[in-house]
Amino acid sequence: PTLQSATMNFDMSIYDIVSAFFTGSPLVMIAEEDRIDLPRLIAILRRERIGRVYLPTALLQPLAHVLLSERIALADLRVVQVAGEALVITPTIREWAAHSGCPVLNLYGPTETHVVSDYRLDGDARQWPSLPSIGAPIDNARLYVLDGQRRTLPVGVVGELYVGGEDVLARGYLNRPELTEERFIADPFIAGARMYKTGDLVRWRADGTIEYLGRSDTQVKLRGFRIELGEIETVLARHAQVTDVVVIAQGEGGEKRLIAYVVSVADDHDVLRAQLRQQ
Repeated sequence: PTLQSATMNFDMSIYDIVSAFFTGSPLVMIAEEDRIDLPRLIAILRRERIGRVYLPTALLQPLAHVLLSERIALADLRVVQVAGEALVITPTIREWAAHSGCPVLNLYGPTETHVVSDYRLDGDARQWPSLPSIGAPIDNARLYVLDGQRRTLPVGVVGELYVGGEDVLARGYLNRPELTEERFIADPFIAGARMYKTGDLVRWRADGTIEYLGRSDTQVKLRGFRIELGEIETVLARHAQVTDVVVIAQGEGGEKRLIAYVVSVADDHDVLRAQLRQQ
């Protein structure tokens, strides 16, 4: 069985539903309170004998921690798929994978595309890389690593990732033609085709997979959500008491958090927090 763990307003829900239907797998739906409560989620994994589950990357670490500390074995689990932000194989994840023998599939695909690459971690978990690649392109997807003049780059050279392929890209952004034109551009290598400018910095590895290195802008991923740090800075800077502000993301995985450093003529930060909540 496949667990429908993604909310219906998240694109990965379609991935769960369609892949289950096309493989003849039972699809187990869960409620919102099950999705955000780890003990309840684990109970469902055991009771429904789930074989495949998609999780936000940040949830893999706490899941592995609970399974190890409570000595819970999920004997039917055949693969855990993760996506949403960069995967880091921590000692806890490594120990859980070594005990369970469960493979982890690292998926990559911005919201503007479907999943376009994957990298399977299996075998001896003690040999898993700490920073796994995002894999090689799947069927019908084209991945380009390009420089500032949109020329292809060789193995080991850092560039920006562009995604192309038949039926891979979204049509564009709803009612935002300027942003659509900026991000969805003509594919210079295939006449009449389009490609998507991801903003992700990557490089080819010698084995034909792609290594993710970060962003070319201030966008960050926090528990699966795409966040523009500049947008938060703009909201804070609108307040009359603020003279300067910088927002950063600090930490890794589930411990990552946003921190705003503010230069203000007043000490009442509750007002700033209220302003952020309204936005």
